[in-house]
Amino acid sequence: EKASFCVIYEPCKEEGSWWYHVTSVICFGKIYEINDSEQKNMLLRTLGTKYFPDGYDIDADMRKNSSQAIVLEFTIDHMTGKKVREK
Repeated sequence: EKASFCVIYEPCKEEGSWWYHVTSVICFGKIYEINDSEQKNMLLRTLGTKYFPDGYDIDADMRKNSSQAIVLEFTIDHMTGKKVREK
């Protein structure tokens, strides 16, 4: 159940150089599968409402695909970040 998640924010390169400036965050914690169907469907609907275009039939998609979806919960225990200039 232990897991980590890393995000690297848009590395940038100085003009005339080969190295990058990198900002990153890494989270350490535990990951669990959501098995409660009501909670799983509520979370899937929330994601669908946020990311699907207006007019998309979320209900039809939920009826067709929600039983095949796996929803995971990541609980963060510790988080760290850094900004480096690689050279």
